[in-house]
Amino acid sequence: MKKKSLIIIIGALAAVLIIGIVLLVVLNGGKKGGNKSEITITYNTNGGVKIESVKVKAGEKVKLPGAQKEGYTFLGWYLNNKLIENETSFTDDVTLVAGWKKISEDAKTVKIKFDSSGGNTVSEMTVECNEVLPQLPIPTYNGYAFIGWTTSGKGITQGTKISCDNGDLTFIANWEKIIKKFTVTFNSDGGSKVDPIEVICDEELTMPANPTKDGYTFVRWEDKNANPIYDKAKLDCADIELKAIWEKVKVWKCPSSDYKMSEVNGKKVCTTTGTVKSETCPTDTQADGTRCVKLSDHVAATLSCAKKQITIPGGGQENATGTLVGSQCGYHKLDSTEATCTQDGGTWTNAGNETTNGCYVDISPAVAMCSGDYQYYTAADLQSKFNITNSTACYKVFSKVKTCYEGYELVNGACTKTVDAVEE
Repeated sequence: MKKKSLIIIIGALAAVLIIGIVLLVVLNGGKKGGNKSEITITYNTNGGVKIESVKVKAGEKVKLPGAQKEGYTFLGWYLNNKLIENETSFTDDVTLVAGWKKISEDAKTVKIKFDSSGGNTVSEMTVECNEVLPQLPIPTYNGYAFIGWTTSGKGITQGTKISCDNGDLTFIANWEKIIKKFTVTFNSDGGSKVDPIEVICDEELTMPANPTKDGYTFVRWEDKNANPIYDKAKLDCADIELKAIWEKVKVWKCPSSDYKMSEVNGKKVCTTTGTVKSETCPTDTQADGTRCVKLSDHVAATLSCAKKQITIPGGGQENATGTLVGSQCGYHKLDSTEATCTQDGGTWTNAGNETTNGCYVDISPAVAMCSGDYQYYTAADLQSKFNITNSTACYKVFSKVKTCYEGYELVNGACTKTVDAVEE
């Protein structure tokens, strides 16, 4: 019985202990002091000029300011009664205490004035001659980073020995403009990697080359709120992640390899050609190979004589111009012993006697010429081709009328079938 009671008591104590631990964690915000991301540094100037507390990132190295107190030399900052380095870091809230050394009344001193060059006002300080400088104050200037103090163009730091030969001194603050930047990271969503870039605040964004992704086309970048972000955009001065937006590439196909794909008015189509079903001529015409001849539509041919190489009696050739005589061309030329070569009724009077009278002649048919859609047919051609008796002339001709099989239409003389391409 006693043993059972003891177990109950121990269990109750354990429960109380667990509850206490849980409450402690809750009351402390669930964090340990050493895990803070931001801490506060409080400066106890120990009677000197007040210095405001500052908040800094935990673990980040901080350059501590100097302190001022009339009649005293600043020795540095103390934490738990121990002098700490001028540049140090902290992981939790701290209070630093200024250490001082009183300047003796008979000591030779020099006053140092501080020109902050646009920064906050810094009180002057008094130091003993021929002593090294204590930790100097750090001014602030919005938008600028403090570089250090100079006098007569020379840099001044803690530990510099001060001479009284030149009297009181003025230290001038040197600044460097802070260029604020933010980082843009890119989530290519399965595409090729795009490295982060740094952008100067208030300047336009210069986008990197677009990523690639097999089977997709890059569309744009978007922020977390699905707002499109393009090149030359001006963004808020804060780190941002952009996500790639993709569009799947459409792959089109035709019914078979007999089709050829093309794009018509932005639409993918497939086209193939087929055989002609028939080629016919209208009833009022006659077929002549691939042409149709309209025998009722004819005009007279134009006859002409071209130049021709003819043989000269006694040897040699001449390029003579013919003279149209009826439907024939006569080619003639005089030699040195004849003045003329006459013709009578369309027949050359000396035909066949060229060698005796010095006039040579060649008789050839004239060339018939037709214009436009007309073709020259002789009476003999008409008889042999169409078994009709008609005069020699130029007759109207045109191509046979083609018809296509169902599903095809005649396009530029070919039977063509067009269907829409299908997306794979």
